[in-house]
Amino acid sequence: MGTILSIDIGGTNTKYGLLDQDLNFIHKGYFETDNGKNVLRKVEELVKINPEADHLAISCPGIIDYKSGHIYRGGAIRDFDNFNIKDYFENRFSIKTFVDNDAVCIGRAELHASKDIRTDVNAVISIGTGVGGTLLIDGDIYRGKNNKAGEFGSMKNLGQDEIKTWNSWLSLRSLSEQIPASYHSPVDFLEHFDPNEKPLKDIYNQYYLNLAAFIRNITWMIDPKIIVIGGGITYVSNLVKDLWDFLDGTGNEHPTLSIRKSSYKNYAGVFGAATMVKEQCDEMD
Repeated sequence: MGTILSIDIGGTNTKYGLLDQDLNFIHKGYFETDNGKNVLRKVEELVKINPEADHLAISCPGIIDYKSGHIYRGGAIRDFDNFNIKDYFENRFSIKTFVDNDAVCIGRAELHASKDIRTDVNAVISIGTGVGGTLLIDGDIYRGKNNKAGEFGSMKNLGQDEIKTWNSWLSLRSLSEQIPASYHSPVDFLEHFDPNEKPLKDIYNQYYLNLAAFIRNITWMIDPKIIVIGGGITYVSNLVKDLWDFLDGTGNEHPTLSIRKSSYKNYAGVFGAATMVKEQCDEMD
């Protein structure tokens, strides 16, 4: 199979890693995501400085035909709307390229890491610059007819004044617009806000109330055994504990539900994209 250069394109940062044929990281890093064109240029540079890479794996947001590599809607990277990223790199470098949705890649990583998620119905949600998700049914990724299954962030929720998507309520980009500039990031706010300051406490409480409602909606729709949370929010150390506090406070009707962070945290997309290469190469052998 050879070496894999794996890229996870996010709305804020793009993570990457070089992995060997046994999916061990040789090195990894990240760069800031500013726009789609610059992301393509920086990935081209990574391909050039890693000539030992035999395959290129890409995880990115949006509605994607993983077989053709065509991105119908780029999600947080609108430059990628109606763009075939697989053809782009294969035509430039003659490197075999594999592409899939970012939340699906987190699901792929989890299927590789954990046996218990390979049975029953399970869900993966990704919360970062945007909100995405995927469904895992008996160890298989369920995509739906148009590769939209599990895109929980696109569902609409009736708020106090208007109807918004869950992406508008829960993305870290949305949260960053509500918090003081003194906090380095939404994660920094969720970790270190002063609970004695009522306006900050209100923002914190409302975010977790929204997240708890989001989780409850998913559990009522598909009754999953496990919900895995990936994306930038995994850097919040007490995320799962604090979420359970709010779930219990609103009435948890699913006592057997397990909620956990993705095994590879914010590099789950990088690892999951690499597993896609290994699976398809193994099928061809």
